[in-house]
Amino acid sequence: MASVATSDPQVHVTVLGLDRSHLVLPIRYVPHSQFAAGASNTQTITFVIPGVPDSSEPFLITSSRLKPLRRKRVAGGMRVTLNDFSLTSAIVMTQDPLVIRQLTRQLAEQRVRRSRFAHDIATHLSTTTESTILQLAGPGAKAPSVDATLNSARSTLAQCQQLFQSGDYKASTEYANQAILQLSQVRRATWEQASGRFRWPVASPLLMHFQTLPLHWEMTQRVAMAGEGDNLLAAGDFESLSHMIQNGWQQEITSVATVYGDIELSPQTKKSGNYSLHIRTLTRRPDKEDPLVAIAPVTVRSAAVTTQPGQLVKIQGWIMVDGEITRSRDGFVVSDSGGGTGMGLRVSTTDGWQPFVLYRTADASGELRAVFSMTGVGDVFVDDVAVHPIPYSPANDHTLHQAIHLRQMLPPPALR
Repeated sequence: MASVATSDPQVHVTVLGLDRSHLVLPIRYVPHSQFAAGASNTQTITFVIPGVPDSSEPFLITSSRLKPLRRKRVAGGMRVTLNDFSLTSAIVMTQDPLVIRQLTRQLAEQRVRRSRFAHDIATHLSTTTESTILQLAGPGAKAPSVDATLNSARSTLAQCQQLFQSGDYKASTEYANQAILQLSQVRRATWEQASGRFRWPVASPLLMHFQTLPLHWEMTQRVAMAGEGDNLLAAGDFESLSHMIQNGWQQEITSVATVYGDIELSPQTKKSGNYSLHIRTLTRRPDKEDPLVAIAPVTVRSAAVTTQPGQLVKIQGWIMVDGEITRSRDGFVVSDSGGGTGMGLRVSTTDGWQPFVLYRTADASGELRAVFSMTGVGDVFVDDVAVHPIPYSPANDHTLHQAIHLRQMLPPPALR
C-alpha cells in the first residue's frame, strides 16, 4: 500500500494491506548489507503511516506477545514510535479485537518454539563467527572493536542459554536477539575492515561472504607477493576499431521501446592515447517521465582472453560517467563472462575518471571476457582495459583452489 521514509534515512517502511489490518515492515538498508548485514546500537525511530483508520492500534510483534506502541494522529496519517530498533521488525495495525486475540493466542502457543529457534540461531552464529575470526591472519585483518564486542556477545549468549534451560523463554529470546545483534556488529566490522581497500566490494569474490574473509586476506597477501603478468587483452586501449573487430570485440544493441543507444570511439574524452570507448543511451521521449529500463539497451563484450582453466586474473581499466545514469537501478555494469552481472560493479556516477579492478578466475575452458552493460540512460566512457594473469598455478594453492569453486559454494549477491 505504501513505502514510507522514517526519521533514520537508512530505515524504510513497507505497508501491506491485509484483511481487517495492516502489516508494517521497517527494514534497515545498510549499504552492501547483502554481503554483511549490520547495524549500530538500537535506536528509536518514528514514521507516519498513511491510510489507516483513526481507531487502529499499532502492536509490535515480539516472540511471545503483541506489544502496544506509541502512536499519534498527524497530518498525512498516523505517526508511530518504535524503540530499540536494529535491523527489522514487524508491526500489525488493527482495530479488530478478533485479530488481536488470534495473534496473541498464536504467539503464546509458539513461544517455546520461537525461543528455541532464536537460541539456536544465536548459537550457530556465534560458532561460525568465532571460527572465522580465529582464522584471520595478516596485519590489519581484525577490526579494532571486534574483541570487546565479541566478549559482550559471549556473555549475552551464556545468559540466553541459562535462561532457556530454566524455562524463562521470553527473557531467553530477548538475550538471543541481543547476542545476534552484537555478533552481526562483529561480522560487519570485520567485513568492512577487509573491503575497505576496494571501492566496489565485488572486486574480490572472497568478500561476498563473511566466512570466506580469511581466504580473502590470504589471497591478498599472496597476490601482492606474486605480482602480475603481461596484459593478455587485445585492443583494450580502444585506439582502432578494426583492431577491436579483428580480435573479437562484440557489441549488442537491444531494441527498447523508450530508449536507444549507440557506441563509438571518442577522441574528445579519453584517459590516455587518442580514443576511448563511448557508450551512450538516450530516451526516445525526453518530455515524458519513463519507467526504469527493463533490459540493457547496449552491451559490449571484450575479446576473449585464454588462460589456464581456473587461472586467477586481474581485470582493470578506467570508466567515467558523464553526468549521471538515470532510469536504472544498476547504472553502468562492469562484469565478466564467468562471474556474470550478479558479481558486477554497478556505477551510476563518477568524479572524473575512476579506476576499476576485478579479480576473477577463468572458467573450465580457460576463456574469459570483460563485459560492459549500460542499463539506463546516460553517457559512459571506458579506457585502458587490461587483463593480467597472476603468475602462479592455482592447482597447488589452497586459497585459489577454493576461490575457483566459490560460485558453487555461495549464491550471487542479492541485487537492490
